[in-house]
Amino acid sequence: MNINDGNPLWSYTVAGPVDSPPGIYKGLVIFGSRDGYIYAINANDGEMAWRFRAAPVDEQIISYNRLESTWPVHGSVMILDGLIYCSAGRSGFLDGGIYLFALDPATGKIIHENKLEGPYPDISERSYAFHQEGYRSDIMTSDGTYLYMGRTALDRDLKEIDTEHINMIGNQRGDYLEYRKMPGMRLVATGTLLDNTFFNRTWWMYSYVWPGFHYTQQAPKSGQMLVFDDKNTYTAKHFTTRNRHSPMLFPGSGYLLFADDNNNEPMLYRGEGEPKPIEWEPELPPETRWSIYQDAAVDKGPGFTRAKPALWKSWIDVRIEAMVLAGDKLFVAGTPDVVPEEDPLAALEGRMGGVLKVVSAGDGSILAEYPLSSEPSFDGLIAAKNRLLLTNKEGNIICMGKKE
Repeated sequence: MNINDGNPLWSYTVAGPVDSPPGIYKGLVIFGSRDGYIYAINANDGEMAWRFRAAPVDEQIISYNRLESTWPVHGSVMILDGLIYCSAGRSGFLDGGIYLFALDPATGKIIHENKLEGPYPDISERSYAFHQEGYRSDIMTSDGTYLYMGRTALDRDLKEIDTEHINMIGNQRGDYLEYRKMPGMRLVATGTLLDNTFFNRTWWMYSYVWPGFHYTQQAPKSGQMLVFDDKNTYTAKHFTTRNRHSPMLFPGSGYLLFADDNNNEPMLYRGEGEPKPIEWEPELPPETRWSIYQDAAVDKGPGFTRAKPALWKSWIDVRIEAMVLAGDKLFVAGTPDVVPEEDPLAALEGRMGGVLKVVSAGDGSILAEYPLSSEPSFDGLIAAKNRLLLTNKEGNIICMGKKE
């Protein structure tokens, strides 16, 4: 597509859904498809350079009313230091496991490969609560040295790396709790990076931590969506408080947007004798019945908290569903945070259009605001060539910026 006028330059059809954006490398558009293949398309003319079947066999099933491979591949592959890293499969417990590959971008030739399957523990043995071992497919991320797929850490040869297990005291039921520390700081989602439900117990985090079950309503660098650079992380948090086991949402009262230094790691307060977390949010709603000083021995405890304040924080009247950092500006988009008396769910369900706001990355102040005719797509913002591109749920691509 021509970025100046939006006219299509070419198109290419594959045999399955493409669930996330492609990567661009040396004139090739490289992506995976849920048909089980990796494709490399010439960016100039749309001709296929090569394709690679990552699925072990060409077998199709019906999933969510669509035909796709038994071993689907995510659209967004990892391109790192001249190699393409990808996975095919759903879970280490299904269909023989998850197949991993490192490919040569020029030819699609296999450079490294591995398979993650199981593990199948002896269920008669006691294990840590909430931490069943296993593998689940997700878009790969990296800290520049290692690769990560959910809570799995891999080296460049696609061999699994042992991660540090940090044990906690048992809770009142006698479960022994733990969390993990990864070898590097990376983006992770407790659901998956493609989960657009904004469920109250799932979130994104940029950290060394694999959080497991622990809640993050008080934690730094964690929320329903975030972006980061080499110094800071900018986070949108929908759920800022909690009633027992339920992080809570209060439509019409604003959503929390904040910035943290990347070194501000989440901490777990484990009771007496531990450094105490700080209180950093404004006064919480009266429905809150959970203290950040709650002893971890009580069922599930307070979850992750913080030892240092945010760089800045701001309540914003947009339910942020997409965000991007470009220079010293943070662009956020979502539905307006209003609750009309005659139709309380109108905004949440996308019937009141959307809002785009421009926020200073330095102090969180609002620089500009623009109405949108439709709700933005989940994670549907990107900045390129001094332009801002947004996709919405009407199926449109909107390009904002000065024409060349």
